[in-house]
Amino acid sequence: ITIDEIINTYYKDGMKAILKLDIEGAENSTFTHKPSMEAMKKIDYLCFEVHWYALSGGEQLDNVKKATIKALKQFEKTHHTELDNVHFWATKK
Repeated sequence: ITIDEIINTYYKDGMKAILKLDIEGAENSTFTHKPSMEAMKKIDYLCFEVHWYALSGGEQLDNVKKATIKALKQFEKTHHTELDNVHFWATKK
């Protein structure tokens, strides 16, 4: 199940929603999945625990960190964001 499937099933226009994610090293899969990224922009409050590594083991720390930061910056268009080491918060504008 992907994040967009969950949001598109349960989120209804006009409702207030919070999404808390702790995806344990699968950030590279989630944050590169465009439908999930677009769906998350609908949510009023986002809270993520960010991991700076990939569970696949095939990606180096610096690459995962750069890709994760780039993905989180996408939320700046729709949300006020804050990244504090491993914690990310976003509140819809």
